[in-house]
Amino acid sequence: MLIATTAATIALFYLFICLSLLALLVWLGLFLLVVAGLARFGAAGLIIKFFERDVRLFGLVVRSLWLSEGATYRLPLQRADAPRLFAMVEGLAGRLAIPPPDELCLEMNCGAWVQLHGLKTGLGTTRIGVGYDLLAGLSEQEVEAVMAHELTHAKLISRALRNWLFAGLGRAATVSNQLSAVVDAHRRAGEGSGPGDLMLLGADALTRLCARQMGAYSRQNEFEADRGAAELCGSAAMRASLQRLEVLHPKLARLPWNERVAKIESPDGLSRWLQQELAAAGPAAEDGPAEVFDRYSTHPSLRDRLAALPADNSKLSESQSGLSLLAEPDNIVLKLVAAIQQTALKEEAKDLRELRKWLRKIRDTRSYRAAQLPGMLVIGGSIVCGAIALAMGMWVAAAACFLGLVPLGIWFWILGRYRDKRPLPVPDYEAFMKGRQDYPLPDLENREKKIEEELRQLIAGEPKKRRQAARLVDEGVAALGRVDYLRAHVASRLAQKLDPKSVECALVTLVAAGAFDQRDVVGGLMAAALKQTGLRSPSSAWAGAWALLLCGDWRAAEAFLHEAMKPRPDDPQLLALLAFCQSRRGKWQSALANIRRCCQPRPPTAQHHKLFVSLLLDHGALREAGRLLEQFGPAAAYDPDVVHLRIHFHLLRREFAHAEQQLAMLAESDLPGHRLLAIGYLYENARTDTKAVEFFQRALAQGHYPDALLALARHAAEARDKARAREYIHAALDTMKKAADKAASAYDVFHPALNQLLRLEEPVDSCRAWLARFLPGKDAGLLTKHALLVFAPTEQAVHAYVQTLLQAMKPGEPPLSGAYVQVQPAPRDLQPVRPVRPGIQYVYQ
Repeated sequence: MLIATTAATIALFYLFICLSLLALLVWLGLFLLVVAGLARFGAAGLIIKFFERDVRLFGLVVRSLWLSEGATYRLPLQRADAPRLFAMVEGLAGRLAIPPPDELCLEMNCGAWVQLHGLKTGLGTTRIGVGYDLLAGLSEQEVEAVMAHELTHAKLISRALRNWLFAGLGRAATVSNQLSAVVDAHRRAGEGSGPGDLMLLGADALTRLCARQMGAYSRQNEFEADRGAAELCGSAAMRASLQRLEVLHPKLARLPWNERVAKIESPDGLSRWLQQELAAAGPAAEDGPAEVFDRYSTHPSLRDRLAALPADNSKLSESQSGLSLLAEPDNIVLKLVAAIQQTALKEEAKDLRELRKWLRKIRDTRSYRAAQLPGMLVIGGSIVCGAIALAMGMWVAAAACFLGLVPLGIWFWILGRYRDKRPLPVPDYEAFMKGRQDYPLPDLENREKKIEEELRQLIAGEPKKRRQAARLVDEGVAALGRVDYLRAHVASRLAQKLDPKSVECALVTLVAAGAFDQRDVVGGLMAAALKQTGLRSPSSAWAGAWALLLCGDWRAAEAFLHEAMKPRPDDPQLLALLAFCQSRRGKWQSALANIRRCCQPRPPTAQHHKLFVSLLLDHGALREAGRLLEQFGPAAAYDPDVVHLRIHFHLLRREFAHAEQQLAMLAESDLPGHRLLAIGYLYENARTDTKAVEFFQRALAQGHYPDALLALARHAAEARDKARAREYIHAALDTMKKAADKAASAYDVFHPALNQLLRLEEPVDSCRAWLARFLPGKDAGLLTKHALLVFAPTEQAVHAYVQTLLQAMKPGEPPLSGAYVQVQPAPRDLQPVRPVRPGIQYVYQ
């Protein structure tokens, strides 16, 4: 009955989407007739944007129905790689009376899965996968129970129906999410989304019903697979594997990828280290914690799964680690890591293609200049004339129009594009990074006035405004070359008053705005620059990349960096910046490839050398990093940056005594707050929490606010001291207190602090979504004229959460009157449908 109702709901969703698309097509056809009628009176512009909106909606829904497969980070095993594991799986398949799996895969995680293809129950192509971490953390008997669980799925599940149901749910979720994003964007902009609201209403309701029914169906399958595994291997083995996996997941979450790669290069290998780390995870959980029932969950809680197993008082005999099922665990993990890195490289190349596609899109829709108008007129006129000539049978004239005038128009179009008049300098990488860290400056107002006086005196001898503006732009460009963003800002501001249409002035202003983290200003200037120049020329593309790097918009910055590098692909400064940007996006393969290009045959400067070592350590390539560290020589023995890299190197190798020796080489003056915080992070990643907390507290004692507070809050939460964690987080939200030099701003820590507060709450099933809007009339700091999305059971609870946040942001000030906080239920598509953590979720608008 359950599977029948689920299938009926999926079929109903497909019917709803088909009817919706048909209705939308009819609507667009009628709309087009209206647009054509209004065009006769020159009034089509009044409604054309609504027509375009609905055309985009139609395309969005059609594209959402296409499910693309994600990347798979796995290694198909050969029988020689794991003869005992193959024998175990084939033996279990024989006992279940099903064909053995066609492929056995290994992944770097703590999971196991089965992929079923075909039409009949128990027949068809089967692919089974198991995690390397699972093999390291479980015994052979426990691994056998897990594999029996997965193979029972292969025996019991109706493959064709299951695959159709999951594909239907995937399409329903994708369509609903895309529609919700579009409707939400229009809602935030204060616009209507037309048919999108009606389509979302139906799609969202059907998707929720599908997900709830599929959750119940999947939980039932899990119980059946548990029972099947218990019948094959005994309840004791199945129970032990479930309990053991429950305690392994939090331990594995703290084993970073770079340490895994580092251990592969060590003499002991990864397998021994991983088994030791997981053995320290503690005893298996007796039962799971009490959880709020989630109707949408695909797996039952641990407590329910253990209770449903048949009674079995027998005890498991001692057996080897699951890794003994592999012939040579350390050699196989080398192949697995190579396969993962190869897949990651392909995904990074795919991401680059997406970046270029995005860049073409924003350029094509925004970048037209008046100088390109002649080209447009020639192209349009030649096409019209050529068509008339064809209609009249004048073939020679038509050929002249299409083959002669159209290319001429295209040439005029290209000629009308913006071209650089003043090449924008590319500062040295070391100067760039230092300038990025030096802002904001102290005593900013007085410095700005002094620079303004100097510049006014400089241009006093120029008789014409245009010459004055040009001189100021030259000063701004030169200041950018020295990474003097304040002087560049003042020069461009003065030049803009004299020549508001100067593109070069706008580019200097754009970079200076990025240095001062004026993100709204950068967004506006980027839009204007795209319209004026398309950011196609080398200097304009570099200006966009420069500003976005300073603002921390790594994705867009990478796109423009690639454009800026086209005429100079081997520029070491741009290569270093590109590698740095890609590392921030987790594109380690590309980042390492670019920093290697930059540092061949040797690093251009010490700063490039340090970046190279840092990226290698972040990736876990200790052998190469060690060789590069030795090249610094004795002169750099007391360089704080080099010492920091050596500490990182030794901690990755678990050489804590050597790390302490390196620390002893630094004087107290070499350990400012930001350095203490960075060292604390290294110890935290090495899972030496006591030492990490010590450094975070030292950073806080030096006034490194607010980063150190959030780090301490994280450790207090892990120690289950929620009251202390809240104190730290609330203190980090204090906007009345000035942030330390080289520390995160109040804007940067706001959402991370909210996320940490949410993690302190337990999920509940009685919450609704509310929008809390701050009305004009009272200063609410960063939240003035904004709205918050809050999950809470009642409106009174929403007011309590908001007041707590405001008190944290402005301690000591009187509470904000409820009259200035408008609370109303959030739209239906934002309402939670499963247990959620109550509290403020994010800034909605």
